[in-house]
Amino acid sequence: MQIQRRNEIFWATLYPFVTILMTAGTYFVMYFGGVHVLDGTMTPASSSSSGLRRDAVRPARVCIAAAPDAGVAGQFLERLYDILDEEPDIRDQPDSEEHEIGGDVEFEG
Repeated sequence: MQIQRRNEIFWATLYPFVTILMTAGTYFVMYFGGVHVLDGTMTPASSSSSGLRRDAVRPARVCIAAAPDAGVAGQFLERLYDILDEEPDIRDQPDSEEHEIGGDVEFEG
């Protein structure tokens, strides 16, 4: 349960930051595109093209998409290590002896 809490805290911290970053990227693309339109060096159609905005926020979207997957992978690894670290329920007796078993096994039928 503790790792789920850590993942939720991580996601709650990362998501607003990345959202602000994506919004700022879109803002800057639109702002500088508008400046170029007003200067006459760019047309309004090319300034507001979806390609510019898409390329500006692509890294942030990749980061947002990868965050939950990283959290799930972390949960999986922590649970796996917990299972590997568990003591077995069945243990050898303190006075048990090791026997060598030999012979051939044949299947008839």
